[in-house]
Amino acid sequence: MSQHQQVTSQPIARVVRPGLFTTIQDSGRIGFQQDGIPVSGAMDPFALELTNTIVGNPADTAAIEVTMQGPTLRFEEETLVAIGGANLGAYLNDVPFENWSTRHVIPGDEISFRIPVSGVRAYIAVAGGFDARVDLGSCSTFTKASLGGLEGRAFKKEDQLAASTLEWDERFWTRRRKRPDPAVYARVYHDGPLRAIAGPEWDAFTDEAQRAFCGEEFTISDQADRMGYRLKGPKLEQAASADILSDAVAFGTIQVAADGQPMVLMADRQTTGGYTRIGSIIRADWPRLAQMAPGEKIRFELVTVNEAHQAYTSSRKHFETFKKALPLFEHV
Repeated sequence: MSQHQQVTSQPIARVVRPGLFTTIQDSGRIGFQQDGIPVSGAMDPFALELTNTIVGNPADTAAIEVTMQGPTLRFEEETLVAIGGANLGAYLNDVPFENWSTRHVIPGDEISFRIPVSGVRAYIAVAGGFDARVDLGSCSTFTKASLGGLEGRAFKKEDQLAASTLEWDERFWTRRRKRPDPAVYARVYHDGPLRAIAGPEWDAFTDEAQRAFCGEEFTISDQADRMGYRLKGPKLEQAASADILSDAVAFGTIQVAADGQPMVLMADRQTTGGYTRIGSIIRADWPRLAQMAPGEKIRFELVTVNEAHQAYTSSRKHFETFKKALPLFEHV
């Protein structure tokens, strides 16, 4: 076998149990928001990128996004698998499958998930990537428009998952990487307030509302999905109406409707919104936001645009450090 093997699209695994909400995601559908089509893509872009990296794939390769309760997958072909992101209690057959690690699987092997430990969204990557429907340049599943993934929907029992046609390095078949130092990715999933910059309508809120936004605690409600998180907390009063002319929104935009309760928009958000935008969570904190569950508490810290740029640059440096921290290959 040559160093770079071309893998033809073929069934690689079967869905025994679909899990709560399991989809195919990549880095997203770029360039169509003016047409009302959201970017979608992985809710935790850091976890997608790193999970692909440790299995030897390009960072934006299509992978499986698991939400809270994971699926059971039975493999039909030999390959290498990595799991990253949330620790949802993954097992390979009857052996725990540690986060941020890879395993060599053979036909008949099963990956399943038992008791969640931490986080909300895990990512499963295979060497070469998953083959899924490409719509508008992306495999990302957007269920509301039936775009990408497996027929534009979440997994169902007996679905067949195919391997991609991407090239992968032969070494990943016979060797794997040790787990990296947890301290490196702990810097990305940091504790403390979520950092946000002031939104375009920041001055539309009363002084008391601004102080509450920066100092009080909010709870993620049960209305939390890939479109957005509704929060419960102190009412954020506005000097005038909560309605504005529809304007652009992004991942992390925090809107406030007439009830004074904030909504954080996520990967499958609409592309424009008609509510005041009090702030926007900075990109460096998206991974941590994506791993927060209903019932968790959120505090916000206001930062400048310059500080947001610095935080993102720092997070990218942490990611590069993470990749460099991966040790040399070891035999399995």
